[in-house]
Amino acid sequence: LVGKFPNGGTPRWAEWNGKFRDVVRRFIKGDPGMKGDFATRICGSADLYEADGRGPCHSINFITAHDGFTLRDLVSYHDKNNAENAEESGEDNNISWNCGEEGETDNPKVLALREKQIRNFMVAMFLSAGTPMMVSGDEYGRSQNGNNNTWCQDERNWFSWADCGAEEAGLMRFCRLLISLRRNHSELFARDDFRRSMQWTHDSWEDSYNFISFVLRMPRQDAMLSDSGTTAPGTPTKFASCASDAGGTAPSESGRSRVSDAARSGSASMTATATEAYKETALLVAFNAGHQPHACRLPHGREWFRLIDTQLEAPLDMAESDEDAQLIIGESYTLSPYSCVVLKSY
Repeated sequence: LVGKFPNGGTPRWAEWNGKFRDVVRRFIKGDPGMKGDFATRICGSADLYEADGRGPCHSINFITAHDGFTLRDLVSYHDKNNAENAEESGEDNNISWNCGEEGETDNPKVLALREKQIRNFMVAMFLSAGTPMMVSGDEYGRSQNGNNNTWCQDERNWFSWADCGAEEAGLMRFCRLLISLRRNHSELFARDDFRRSMQWTHDSWEDSYNFISFVLRMPRQDAMLSDSGTTAPGTPTKFASCASDAGGTAPSESGRSRVSDAARSGSASMTATATEAYKETALLVAFNAGHQPHACRLPHGREWFRLIDTQLEAPLDMAESDEDAQLIIGESYTLSPYSCVVLKSY
């Protein structure tokens, strides 16, 4: 029933977007054929909120909530671990992935993958159009040892200041800087309408492999619209609004999900005219939610600097400021398996 809450007049009610939660969980853990659905959700879920006059801000985007797995347990457990409750309780379908081993482990490869996945989830949530909601404790990786229904386990729900302090230079730092990045570009993410200057840059919507990339630019109504409100002559059509990009998904002939045709038109490369017309600040965001390295084409005509690469360990996983961002040399950037990147151009 998400998206169907009655407004009773002027749209004002926001809703927990459970579809955002489920789609992002499936995409990030690598379930095939999720690109179209993922694109719809990170663009604000127009299919749920636009028809009755609401906007992306009415979508409460979340990965975890007060019940269910914590973010740490979401990447550490395939099955719930609720035996201590002495009852049959808790959700069985958690859309989780333990990254190779169930529960606690000292396997460095598994632990490194879990750290990446936590950061991938955070980037997907905070850099989506909508209102992000994060559970207290996820910012430092709190675990409930796989118990996804801790109503009768008081200590499982405690906030550990010691564990939080131990992550000050790690996950806490990443989370703090990510929130700052969103706030510094609030015009792109904290929106009450679906219009965003957006260009999809990955090669195909039909490929079931979950690689997706897009470029966001600061809104420039003067450049994109004429006085009559129509597209100004010479404006590149590849910069579709987020309203059309996120207009819902439909099954392709192969049975995989895809975004609307309007969104698919944004996957072409940027023209030289567009390069000259759009010299404003831009963010390139790419997700490689699969087991293979994947190259991401960089739109030509401008320099790109790396802000985030979840493959890298702290403090290289995220730049402290624009001045610390690393210049990327070349026409593409290779993403490691199960990682995401954010690049910035000025």
